[in-house]
Amino acid sequence: MLHQSLKTVKNLTSNAELFASISRRFLDMFVTFPVPLYLRVAFHDAGTFDVVTKKGGPNASVLNSIEMNRTENSGFLNIKDTYLNIKTENPAASMADIIQIGGYVAVSHCGGPVMPFRFGRVDCSGSESDTDGQIPFPSTKNIRAIFRNMGFSDVELVALSGAHTLGGIRFNPPGTFTPFTTNPLVFDNSYFKLLLQTKNPQLARLISDSFLTVDPDLLNIVQQFANDQNLFFSEYTKAHVKLSELGYH
Repeated sequence: MLHQSLKTVKNLTSNAELFASISRRFLDMFVTFPVPLYLRVAFHDAGTFDVVTKKGGPNASVLNSIEMNRTENSGFLNIKDTYLNIKTENPAASMADIIQIGGYVAVSHCGGPVMPFRFGRVDCSGSESDTDGQIPFPSTKNIRAIFRNMGFSDVELVALSGAHTLGGIRFNPPGTFTPFTTNPLVFDNSYFKLLLQTKNPQLARLISDSFLTVDPDLLNIVQQFANDQNLFFSEYTKAHVKLSELGYH
């Protein structure tokens, strides 16, 4: 598909039947690959957006070989065929749409909010890749600056960080896994509760996670989400939908 600038394509539309068809295929694949991985792919595809240049965003570039080989995208190659197969079965959806649906379904499947989805994202060309360095690394301390560059507020930053209620970190040797929470396949507000406690040596905590409790303004939001899961779900829904539609507003 020829690349079209996100700045010129604004029309996103709902299609319940197509969403259900693609969702069912992801649910089938969740048996084979870790559910949080699909959420991570969706975040990393959308998280390249630059609010100033309007470049990047959800455009399926994360499946290109250049981005696949980046350190922050380790493990993505293992599930590339999943997306290719779903695209073959659902040609009406762009690959960028399919990637974002994977993130939506991962959240709801694990007990998180059911979020409204709209189709219409445009795939980049096969050779195009987005700017490196946008996705926060485990050692990232300037997480606020990174999220500001995508157009997110402090509340949205903290809400999206709450996605770490799912999954964890894989280390060498292969197969070594440390979860972020005690229930890495349950989407709830436990991530925030754990941030307010002394670090459990059996659980993973990134430097970017710890920064949320160092900054007073961010800490206040963490405390609110730790005390009110409904509030977290509400703010997370708005932030996740915004992330998945970056460049289309």
